[in-house]
Amino acid sequence: MHCSVDGVGKTTLAAMVAHHADVRRFFLDGVIWIYIGQMELNYTRYTQCLRELLAQLYLEDDEQVPMFPDLIHTPGESKAKRRRREEGFMLHVRETIADFLQYRDVLIILDDICFEADLDWFDFAPIQSENPGEEFTFALLVTTRCRYLLPPADTVEIDMLDEADAIQLLIQESGENLSQTLMAESPEARSVVRECANHPLAVKSVGRWLNLKHATAGAIGSVEEIHEDVVKSMDKILKNGEQEDADMMYEILNMSLSPAINGEPTNIIKFCFSAFVVVFCDRQHISEFALIEDFPMVPMPMAELFFESLLELEENTLLKEGSLFYAQKKEAAVLIPEALSALGVLKVIATYSEPPEDGGENEAENQGEEKYLQVMHSIQQEYGESLCKDDLSLRELTQDAEKRWNKAFACAFLVVDRDWDSEFPDAALDYALEMLPSHMIRGGMLTEAAGLLSNDGFVRGRLFLLG
Repeated sequence: MHCSVDGVGKTTLAAMVAHHADVRRFFLDGVIWIYIGQMELNYTRYTQCLRELLAQLYLEDDEQVPMFPDLIHTPGESKAKRRRREEGFMLHVRETIADFLQYRDVLIILDDICFEADLDWFDFAPIQSENPGEEFTFALLVTTRCRYLLPPADTVEIDMLDEADAIQLLIQESGENLSQTLMAESPEARSVVRECANHPLAVKSVGRWLNLKHATAGAIGSVEEIHEDVVKSMDKILKNGEQEDADMMYEILNMSLSPAINGEPTNIIKFCFSAFVVVFCDRQHISEFALIEDFPMVPMPMAELFFESLLELEENTLLKEGSLFYAQKKEAAVLIPEALSALGVLKVIATYSEPPEDGGENEAENQGEEKYLQVMHSIQQEYGESLCKDDLSLRELTQDAEKRWNKAFACAFLVVDRDWDSEFPDAALDYALEMLPSHMIRGGMLTEAAGLLSNDGFVRGRLFLLG
């Protein structure tokens, strides 16, 4: 699937294919989803992808999965020589997986692939069965923004929505408060989706903004009143869009993340989103283990602690009288992720652990729920990064941002004494064991980070986490 424009639904369509009942029935041994992304594969990242592939296969209980050799760093080795040696290892593990996938019906979906070489590493060519009449199917489904990667005969071009589908998406995302009949038939709805150029993510973002605007207004206005608000905002977007460096999607996000108080836009929500992206989503500081996800999954308690530490750091600016959340300072750290989720820029992911074998009086209580926050789309992550670098309204808040924000977060977590090598760590502790030293170093806490890394309990807990 190809479209050079972001946000038109390539990944969404691939996910619909992956979950279709007929596809599941045809590929009996597994439908595998692997996120590749914009960094070219090296051996470590490639083996992480292959481990993810093996984890999603339907295997027999006693079936042994392949093991991958470690690529040992050789001091003094040139980059060119290491790359040649690395490619030799990658060829070996590709052949190993190709052999393992013999006689299996498997669909592998590679999401957001950018390099032709990366596509080649997943070319596990099907092998003819030795038994006549016995056929096995291996197939690849690829989403990409790069037209040249796929031959035209095998490419499905993804276009913008037509007007009817765009209106339906706007209605769906606007929630139940608005009359669907009025919205579907109104010229205002058609005008809104035209202003969004029928771009799915733009229409969805406007719909989410309308939904939240309605939910917080306390009363349901007419379609015409909603349209008046949208037109005003769209006029501003279009006016800004005339600037050479403007981006329509950024302007829509800027509108939805800057709710007005007393007629003036507020900065607290877009500031918190920008800080979340800078602190948690910079791929230079993400471990290899986290790269199997398109965006990092941050445990909800860590996100709420981070927002709380931010609001304490910038309380005089963000929570002054008359500001958003002024009357709800204590609840703001919880309300902010809820608002960002409602606006569709972050999503909440819930996981459930298996209950212990001995059960207990209340099995539901033993089945632990863990919630995570994750950025929804690369456009939104890029927007968050641009806020920190370029948004004039946040300039006072973003000076020396990475160091101050990481330090505030690390200090807030370290205030409480931790049982680092707990037998039953939760998601927040697992995150801290893996990533807290990185946050401390980025926050300039070098002495404290060295002390933590020499703490016996922390070292034991980190080793347990890494297996």
